[in-house]
Amino acid sequence: MSDIIFQYPLDLKGTLTSNAVSIPVVLGSGKVNRSFAFPAGPFYADSFRLRATNSPTTQYKRGTDYELIFAHPAYAKLSGNQEVVMGVVVTNSNIPTDIVVTAQVVGGPMSANVTAIENAIAILGIDNKKVNFADLIDFPDTLPGAPAFKDVGDIFGFEYVITLLSGILDAIGSGDAVQLEKIKDIIGDIKDNFLDALNAHINATGNVHNLDIHDLDGLTATEIRALIAGVQSAIDATITQIGNLQAADTALGGRIDAIVSSLTTFNDQLNTVDQNYQKMTLIVANLNSLVLQLQKTVNELTAKTGDLQSQIDDLKSGQGDAQQQIDQLRVDLSALTRRVTTAEGNIANVNQTLSNHLSAADPHTQYLHKQYGGVIQANVHVNANLTTRDDVQADAGSR
Repeated sequence: MSDIIFQYPLDLKGTLTSNAVSIPVVLGSGKVNRSFAFPAGPFYADSFRLRATNSPTTQYKRGTDYELIFAHPAYAKLSGNQEVVMGVVVTNSNIPTDIVVTAQVVGGPMSANVTAIENAIAILGIDNKKVNFADLIDFPDTLPGAPAFKDVGDIFGFEYVITLLSGILDAIGSGDAVQLEKIKDIIGDIKDNFLDALNAHINATGNVHNLDIHDLDGLTATEIRALIAGVQSAIDATITQIGNLQAADTALGGRIDAIVSSLTTFNDQLNTVDQNYQKMTLIVANLNSLVLQLQKTVNELTAKTGDLQSQIDDLKSGQGDAQQQIDQLRVDLSALTRRVTTAEGNIANVNQTLSNHLSAADPHTQYLHKQYGGVIQANVHVNANLTTRDDVQADAGSR
């Protein structure tokens, strides 16, 4: 028989360098509580390290990223009460699938070579054993009957399955070729009987599963009446709310009429404001005309400045009294500049005067309207219906 080979020597102190192992492990595809047994057998918990294959410098922590499970009390006692465990549970879902684990293993019988164990079992030949029943002693004259078994689940009619499985177990134990043929027959009977029972269940009618209406997501008549009563109550409440809304609608109609009346008054006021705005538009048009005239003057001065600049250029190309002519031109230019400044000041004064005229409450007290009388506050420059007080008094014969 082959000898069983130990991969690592027995180390009950956790100090042998030969028992310091580093093994790559591929975790499962799950992301929560992935676990594995340490490939080299039980190990000392304080020596365990877990790192990602692609990040060997990152070391994960016990209690935060993983837990050690399956304590081995026998080796813990033999090693002087050191913590010896056999499995790892990875709790951190961010740890990648490919990892590397290192630890100091106990070794000895717990690290036996699996191949050697398989060879030893094969040499024993325990699967081909033969039994001579004549050599058995204390064999009873009668054997007890087959034990009674309960039905499979809640489905009746499958008691025979247990008995047939027991017969299969006995046939396998005997290892006889004839018994193996019996096994085939038994399995065939199981298949036929099971299919017959399954088809009978499929073709059965009636409530074969003993379901009630709630199992089918249905409601009883009492429950339906209760729901109808609830719906009727909700309808009655809705009708009451509709009546309240109709009363509120009547009150709202009265408020709307009052608002319409107020809007009519406001519209009249807006028409008056619009008339005043049109008058103001005419005044602004007149002001724009004046501004255009002033702009024309500025343009003429600018043209003259251009002519002066041309003359300056001519003087620069001449000789003799060129400097004297330049000085004269500078004087003329200064005078023109002053005129421009004066014109700008006049424009500002005119703008201010017009602004004061527009903001005055009663700018033309000496004018009256020929038809309506009263003080005129706008359009006095373009309205042909204006007249003076003297004219009105003359027409009335009081002057």
